[in-house]
Amino acid sequence: IMKKQTLIFFALLIASMTMHAENYVNVPAVDLGKEYPTDRLSLNQVAEVTFIPLETTDNSLIKEYSHITINSDKIVVSDHSQGQIFIFDRNGKFINKVARKGLGPEEYKAISLSCVDFDANRIYIWDYNTLGRVKIYDFSGKYIKQLNIGRLPWPDQMYVFDRSHLIIHCDQNNLSNTKPGAQPYFLINTETGKASPLNLRIDKPLSNQYGQRDGSGAVKSLQLIPIYPMIKSGGNVIISDFSLTPVYQEENGKLMPILKRNGTGDLGNGRARLSSVQNISDRFIILRTTDTALNKNSGKFDVSDPQILCYDRKNKSLKTVDVFSEDLNHDVAIDSWNMDLPANTSAAIIPTMALEKWHESGKLSEKAEAIYSTMDEDSNWLLMVIEFK
Repeated sequence: IMKKQTLIFFALLIASMTMHAENYVNVPAVDLGKEYPTDRLSLNQVAEVTFIPLETTDNSLIKEYSHITINSDKIVVSDHSQGQIFIFDRNGKFINKVARKGLGPEEYKAISLSCVDFDANRIYIWDYNTLGRVKIYDFSGKYIKQLNIGRLPWPDQMYVFDRSHLIIHCDQNNLSNTKPGAQPYFLINTETGKASPLNLRIDKPLSNQYGQRDGSGAVKSLQLIPIYPMIKSGGNVIISDFSLTPVYQEENGKLMPILKRNGTGDLGNGRARLSSVQNISDRFIILRTTDTALNKNSGKFDVSDPQILCYDRKNKSLKTVDVFSEDLNHDVAIDSWNMDLPANTSAAIIPTMALEKWHESGKLSEKAEAIYSTMDEDSNWLLMVIEFK
């Protein structure tokens, strides 16, 4: 009987390994080390574009758009600089805000990270990096509880992963003295606060941040490259770790490969290519790549201009793109690393000063002009929502 059970176990193990291998073999592959023709990706031709002015009042004046979460009826904007989280309806009308900054037991010292669970009516706030705790509030600002997680090595991204967990990415090469090969992804139980490493092996993690230390070991300078390994789209977390070839999508609590990136990661001799998915839809996977190289004279890293690549899932083609808005008559950045968006949706925040400049040069479309006419220099920035067809 024992021999039969052993054979069954190994048969199931081989079957599961074969299934994973087949899934991986069938995943499309792109070579990020090649040069591709450049084309214009006109948003108005591939998506429905909506502009949403976020109501500006004394209670809803936003200074920093740290994290944006959108669902079918709400827009939540986290402003970490002010320590406040603003809630609007889908038309941009201000509803209320969470402003519990302080030193009391139901308050947070500062917002380092935040994310929203619409289904559970919860807002999660990572309270100042070194404290290792998450405060939970409902949408009215009522305090629910605190999760005591313990110190993790510098969290820099946080999303709701599933019904009972948050996912945290920790930058291993930031200010913490973390050994190479340490796990950068953790699942946080939303009831107990227990942190468990995600089952995703990272042998040599790469960072978007590089610190230089003086003789005493203190960090004297820090370079930050604006690219991150996680986004969330349609309720699913997408992980495109800088050091791995596959891009993974969370589906029902499991990580499934959806794209293979060749020519990325550690390139040797102090060189690396950081790449990450910045938008995803049924039709397109849009990636950003940035090359870094250690400058031996300065000790700092030389960083290339970012390149935006669009993989067309329908035509199975890859090309370099400039993302263009016909309404603004200008290129726009639609990276989603600090956003939690519905499926097939992207977004951008348009500064009021940019709108003014494009208005004065006559570039705005009639639709954009009509919205700009309702704004002034003190208005909140304009939210641009892109729903891919």
